Amino acid sequence: MRWVILFISILICLELHAQQSSIRRVCPQGFDNTIFYNTTGLTGCEFKYILLYEKKGESGIFKIIDTIRSKLANQYTHVNATAPLSEPNSIYFLERVDSCINTISTFSDTIKVDIEPPLPSELDSVSVDYINNRVLLGWQRNKTPDFDKYLLYVLVNGFFVAMNPSETIDTFATDLGTRDPKTGSFTYTINTRDSCGRLPAFEKRHSTIYLSNSVDTCKKTVSLTWSHYIGWNTIKSYEIFCSSNNGPFVSIGTTSGTTNSFISSIVLGTSYRYYVRAFKDTTIIISSSSNITAVNTRLRNEPNKLIISSVGSNAPGGEELTINVLPFTNSEIKALRCGYFTNASASNYFNINLSDVGNTINLGLSDRIKYNFFLEITDLCDQTIVKSDTSTNMVLTGKETNAIKALDWNPYSTWNNGVETYITYRGTGNNNLFSLLNWKTTIDTTTTDTETLETVGNEGECYQVEAKENNSNNTSKSNIFCFALPDGVYVPNAFFPNGINRIFKPRGTNIEEEKSEILIWSRWGSLVFRGTVKDGWNGIDINNDVCADGLYVYQIIIINEITNEKSLLRGTVTLLR
Repeated sequence: MRWVILFISILICLELHAQQSSIRRVCPQGFDNTIFYNTTGLTGCEFKYILLYEKKGESGIFKIIDTIRSKLANQYTHVNATAPLSEPNSIYFLERVDSCINTISTFSDTIKVDIEPPLPSELDSVSVDYINNRVLLGWQRNKTPDFDKYLLYVLVNGFFVAMNPSETIDTFATDLGTRDPKTGSFTYTINTRDSCGRLPAFEKRHSTIYLSNSVDTCKKTVSLTWSHYIGWNTIKSYEIFCSSNNGPFVSIGTTSGTTNSFISSIVLGTSYRYYVRAFKDTTIIISSSSNITAVNTRLRNEPNKLIISSVGSNAPGGEELTINVLPFTNSEIKALRCGYFTNASASNYFNINLSDVGNTINLGLSDRIKYNFFLEITDLCDQTIVKSDTSTNMVLTGKETNAIKALDWNPYSTWNNGVETYITYRGTGNNNLFSLLNWKTTIDTTTTDTETLETVGNEGECYQVEAKENNSNNTSKSNIFCFALPDGVYVPNAFFPNGINRIFKPRGTNIEEEKSEILIWSRWGSLVFRGTVKDGWNGIDINNDVCADGLYVYQIIIINEITNEKSLLRGTVTLLR
């Protein structure tokens, strides 16, 4: 029998050891202390009560402060356990009393009031998951014994607010809020809570990298700039990654940890995606990725051909050249300009409004000088990208010998289809008003006239040539050329301002010199001089600058002092020095 009792006693001791009562924690709450515990009764025994012991400090004596009669209770509040202006210093243990064969007590370990905050936690990194466009947070596990949860915060309008999710027991989290990492950098922090709800006085901020771009399609480059990663003491480097046309990301370069920009070349018509990864300056690889920034480029919509549909004289009524440009559709042109030159000179230019394309454009150039014209387009990058073919206006001249008037003109050069025929118009005019009728059609650039008009105005016998394009209605007219001059008027073909014949002016009878006018143009068509016949031209231009040697075009309006009739003389004069 004695052995049986000994065996039962051993079993009871083993069960007591396995089911010992415990205090999980003691949390101060103002002047009170809340004790959290759990107890487990013995099999076959009846619960009687729990005795709660407390002492003040290490040198105090344990005293019973209360008897707990509820078997189901698992916490107890020791009211006014701490005196005002004092630190909690209570130490507790509990005794559970059960009734078995005998009365049996089980004791917990002693435990102090938890007045120490948990160890702080710090984020290792915050990084953008570029696939899901979410911010990822990671950190090391907290080693506080009574660790409870991690609390996550995000900075909003200068204040930290709870992130979604706001708490976790894992060592990583994804921000599931409405923040879009493609719109800017976001700042996060983490805190630790122990089982008493205490938080360490600690805050370390980490901010994501925000990447943006600017594209220069002229230089065919993309400039990447990003905000520095915030949260590490030093950044070792940044690595830049690129994906072309939704292909895999590949590394395209690295920068130092103090640099936050990078320039990469691009190919127009290609779509790109970029992100940047920062590396912490440690032996353990810790990195953070930025958001993705996208670049979608396209090929430029540029015309591949410019065509001058016609260039010619707008006479009668003007004696100036006009040009027509074949319409084209394009919105990426910065400027359209016309260049012109003579056989012996460099090009001059003037801009053409895009709204004037398809209309007749007055060039303001004399139709008595032969020019070569071409068109150029300047793109948005200030580069000349397209040039037209060269076009040449027709200049008609003539010579009369023994009552035979010989006409000739240079071939019209503009059309790819070539010239089908030249139509010569003949007639007369009075005071710069002409009446010309279709007279002759040829394929040559010369013709003669042996006839004399029955009625001839004060402009004389006048001619004009019109070119017609093959298989087209396009036409171009030359200047008007007249053979006769007013009676009694002579115009020199050269003058020498520094020698003899120093003044250029017409000579003759019945000229009202004060009312008659001289206009002089350079061979480029710029107005050089305008004045009365009385004064004439001395080789000085309207800006009081000395004109260079060369050929100049004149127009002289003669007023007859007797009849007051107006006559118009046109021609060229050579200035010699």
